[in-house]
Amino acid sequence: MNRLVVAIVIIGLVVVAYAWQSGKGDTSEKASPTVQHTSSPATPKPDEPSRLMACSTFASMVEDMGDGLLTPYELRERIKKVYNYTEGSEFTEIRNAGKGLLAAATSGTEAEIVDAMSAMATACRN
Repeated sequence: MNRLVVAIVIIGLVVVAYAWQSGKGDTSEKASPTVQHTSSPATPKPDEPSRLMACSTFASMVEDMGDGLLTPYELRERIKKVYNYTEGSEFTEIRNAGKGLLAAATSGTEAEIVDAMSAMATACRN
C-alpha cells in the first residue's frame, strides 16, 4: 500500500509541475509586446528574495521528484527548505502555501499533498 501512496503522490507532482510550468508560459504570452518597462521600481519588495528562493526551490523539487531523483527523506528536506523560505515572506499567500505544504507532507493524505502543491504553484505564479 505504501507504494500506491508514493505512486499517487508522484503522479500528483507531475500534474502540478506541468500546470506550474504551463502557467509560467501563459503569463509571458499575455503580456503586450508593445509595453516596454524602461525603469525598475525604486525599492524592491523586502521579501522578494525569500519568495523567489521559495518558488525556485519548489520548482526544482517538483522537477526532481517528477524525474524520480528524490528519496522520501530528500523530498521532505526540500519541502522544509521551501517552508523556511516562505516564513520570511510578507505575502500571506506564499506563507500559507508553504505552511500548508509542510503540514500536508507531514501528516496529510495524498489528496492534501496534491492540493498543497497546487496551492504553492499558484502562489508562485501570482
